[in-house]
Amino acid sequence: MGTIIQPVCSSCHEPYPRCFIGVGMLDIPKKIKAPYYCDHCGTISFKSLLNKYHRCSQCRKQVTLYGKTHGFMLPDDLDIHYEPEKVVIDVTVAMDLQYVLEDKNYHCPKCKKETLRFEEVGMWD
Repeated sequence: MGTIIQPVCSSCHEPYPRCFIGVGMLDIPKKIKAPYYCDHCGTISFKSLLNKYHRCSQCRKQVTLYGKTHGFMLPDDLDIHYEPEKVVIDVTVAMDLQYVLEDKNYHCPKCKKETLRFEEVGMWD
């Protein structure tokens, strides 16, 4: 089961695409995607969490992940007790990897302000 999220900027109102986060019944965990932004192009894209390097589809520059990943079964993990107050997405990707997208303001790549939020708009299977 997955969640559909919509990036919404309260400052510039850029029409960003929706993101399908999670895995469907026929998907494998390697396909789980998360939102990334490119400050150079002002775009948001959705890429696999399990890839090491992520580049913008348009300009090929490095993109930045929204949210946070952390391992919860690794003994040397500093974020093992990470407990955000409000969460939009909390997905276990693999036995030792978790992805969390908090309910807070994020960086908008278009207007360069910290006014972007992610809203849950539905579910998919």
